[in-house]
Amino acid sequence: MNDEEFLEQGLNDYVEAKQTIDGFEKMLAASLKEAVKNLELKQLKKIKRGNPTPGKDDRNGYWLSVTIKGKAPKYGDVEIDCGIWWRNSEPTGPILYAHFYKPVSKINFARNNKKNEVKIFDDGCGFDYPKGTYLFLPVPKPLKINQPLNQLLESLLQQLH
Repeated sequence: MNDEEFLEQGLNDYVEAKQTIDGFEKMLAASLKEAVKNLELKQLKKIKRGNPTPGKDDRNGYWLSVTIKGKAPKYGDVEIDCGIWWRNSEPTGPILYAHFYKPVSKINFARNNKKNEVKIFDDGCGFDYPKGTYLFLPVPKPLKINQPLNQLLESLLQQLH
């Protein structure tokens, strides 16, 4: 298909494609919001959960993220970013991820990953997304994000002990 054919086809299919993507994002956001609402965050007090927000950029892919804010006894303000991410560099498909924005002392951390399903990547590659240590798991099939998201947050919050 050449560029002109692609544009002509796109003109005909645009409304249906846009409605499909919008509907998908809305349903997935509702699932993510419900999962975040049900998270057990025992290490935090005064918890505030944000609403899922889609994002994208050309280098890092697409994501649907939620911010969780709270207070931790030793560290004060805690801010966590978590969600679903379709990374351009992740050919295996979407991942569930979690990382700290606050406390600053925990944005980067070393973690022994032996005997643990939770995977880790560290942003040392100069991308535009916030620097730090990211924990992740593949999105499970069938789509049930509550348990793996809880597992990620549990692993992340262990850094606050």
